[in-house]
Amino acid sequence: MASLLIRFLWKAAPHLNLCHDVGVSGIEAALAEAAAWSGGLEAEIELPAEYDARRGAAILACKPSKVRRLGSRGFVRIGAVR
Repeated sequence: MASLLIRFLWKAAPHLNLCHDVGVSGIEAALAEAAAWSGGLEAEIELPAEYDARRGAAILACKPSKVRRLGSRGFVRIGAVR
């Protein structure tokens, strides 16, 4: 499963402004690290109630106009950068 996620992220990279894996520290830590890497940009975020990081996950950010290029499987929109 992890190899499929890595392959997808590699192929999606040209369309992304940010990509960060969700590791063992959880999504909150990954979001904090992504914000710090992005120069402190903030985002309005609402996490899904049934989030399960054991399946493997990543945080992606891109322009709204590029979302369709990523496909539609397995995505959950959790927020927007301000």
